[in-house]
Amino acid sequence: AEQGYADAQRNLALCYMRGSGVETNMTEAVRWFRQAAEQGQADAQSNLGFCYTQGLGVEKDLTEAVRWFRQAAEQGHADAQRNLASCYMQGLGVEKDEAEAVRWLRKAAEQGQADAQNNLGFCYMQGLGVEKDTAEALRWIRKAAEQGYADAQRNLALCYMRGSGVEKNMTEAVRWFRKAAEQGCADAQVDLAGCYMQGIGVEKDEAEALAWVRKAAEGGHAASQNYVAFCHSTGQGVKKDPTEAVRWFRKAAEQGYAEAQRNLFLCYMQGLGVEKDQTEAVRWLRKAAEQGYADSQSELAACYMKGIGVEKDEAESLAWLRKAAEQGRAQGQYLLGVYYIDRLGGKADVEKGLSLIRKAAAQGYEPAIELLQSL
Repeated sequence: AEQGYADAQRNLALCYMRGSGVETNMTEAVRWFRQAAEQGQADAQSNLGFCYTQGLGVEKDLTEAVRWFRQAAEQGHADAQRNLASCYMQGLGVEKDEAEAVRWLRKAAEQGQADAQNNLGFCYMQGLGVEKDTAEALRWIRKAAEQGYADAQRNLALCYMRGSGVEKNMTEAVRWFRKAAEQGCADAQVDLAGCYMQGIGVEKDEAEALAWVRKAAEGGHAASQNYVAFCHSTGQGVKKDPTEAVRWFRKAAEQGYAEAQRNLFLCYMQGLGVEKDQTEAVRWLRKAAEQGYADSQSELAACYMKGIGVEKDEAESLAWLRKAAEQGRAQGQYLLGVYYIDRLGGKADVEKGLSLIRKAAAQGYEPAIELLQSL
């Protein structure tokens, strides 16, 4: 590398990047990638582009990333072609251009780059940058799936499940879900669990379903963590264990999964699996509400209205009620309607209040129905 041999410079950069035989040092990795890239070494150019996209060892610069991806892509480097396509598809460092993205995806896909094949299949399925063609989509997705690419295997399973570009075949769908699931694809693990839970394409087996959901949960899949927590909280398929439920709810909640954040609120509020703590309960409720989770917004409004876990604040309560009502949530519409009728700044607005209550009643919300019947 010190003699200027480009392949050796690229290899030395990879050693610094991976910590192979030397301490990881991204600044040093970028230095050697650059020396090789400036000599036209395509793999170094592609890796240098990646470093610029992530800000690894260098300040993040998407325009510079595209410049290096393009140099490598024009030499036929498949990974760089795929990465350049991604930049065009998302408008990263370059003006968004779906047709140009597809052009580069095709170049990479024709070289056998599995991720590009899968993405090209998706473009054909959705009509992104190319005319929609489910048969062509299936052809590219299958190529990637047969190479063992887990995301493509799951996508192929979905094609068989939905009958997209191929005759619907649930047995074949399960076969491809399983291939992806066995590679650790969390979404496929959840899909396979659903098949076992409902007996779709496979004999119904709730224990096997839960086993696959647990695998996804252990891999960090937030929705699965929330489901495993629910099972432990109710005793569904496992021994009821509120403490274990809280542990799994927390894992999902810490990933920002709004439903789990709300569930953790309920645990703290009721003292289920954890010591009762209204302040901590409201802290988690707020996280879900701030993500737009409507149930949490109306519940947070109620906390502010009653001073539960937070200082009483009528204005804040009203603000959260409006957010929930605007999403069409029956509870939020009902509570906001009651608020308008009873005490909007001391001035009732009965017509507006009744309108909201009727909307809640139309959704089957019992308190709203009962109130209207009593009038």
